[in-house]
Amino acid sequence: MKELGVRRIARKPSPHLLCRSGTYYLRVRVPVHLKARIGVSEIRRSLAVQHPRPAQALALRYGARVLEMFEMITRQPVTKAEARRLVAGCFLDLRKDAELGFLPITERPDLERDEQRDLSRQRINALQEQVNLKTFDAEIRTRAILLTGRSGIAFLDQPEGVQADIMEGVARACIEQTRLQMFRLDDRLAPYDAVDPLFKLMPTNDEVPCCAAASGKTLGELRSLYLKYGELHWVPKTLASRQRQLALIVEFFGQDMRSSTRAVAAVLGRRPVHGEA
Repeated sequence: MKELGVRRIARKPSPHLLCRSGTYYLRVRVPVHLKARIGVSEIRRSLAVQHPRPAQALALRYGARVLEMFEMITRQPVTKAEARRLVAGCFLDLRKDAELGFLPITERPDLERDEQRDLSRQRINALQEQVNLKTFDAEIRTRAILLTGRSGIAFLDQPEGVQADIMEGVARACIEQTRLQMFRLDDRLAPYDAVDPLFKLMPTNDEVPCCAAASGKTLGELRSLYLKYGELHWVPKTLASRQRQLALIVEFFGQDMRSSTRAVAAVLGRRPVHGEA
């Protein structure tokens, strides 16, 4: 008679657990759309334990909290300065296309130029009307969503006023692009001086930063802002759940951790002294 054995069910290892030289670390990969804002490709921090079972529990616990912090960074309201940097980056991208200049494709380049001028004026008028009325069409809204998404910002989670600022900036960038295209109809080489003050004295390369992750706020301050947003948009059950989750991540990383731009890379990405919890 065969002896019946008890089959153990292996616990699935945490995807955020890493062991090096007998010490376990929390390791969380930064989402692609947030790498530019956070400044690192992964977050690694010692769990200060040498045994797999407590390490697994800690990795599951804190890994979920780090993912929650990624969501916080994504949803953090954009400041006026950040919106200007976003729009500046938008215009630099549009400018590259406009700088290609005009090349006639028929034997009547003068007629082609006249037609292009008429089309450009119509587009400028249509875009300017949107700016004046603060009502933007699907093209501008889609451009704004894509622009913010590339910088790790959830456009649809931003307050209405922030959304309006970004869409206005995108529309004004499109207007300035069209002005540049008209300018290039007659001159392919001369420097172009922007008409809109939003784009004056801008560099001609693509080294303008898209957006800072925050403006020098500590993790505790960022948590307060995030929960204040939640009080307006979440049901009480969701708010209570996220309050508990964020309390744990603040406990792990520290109340005074800076969460802005490259500071988040320096703090979250660092490897602590052995034994630091």
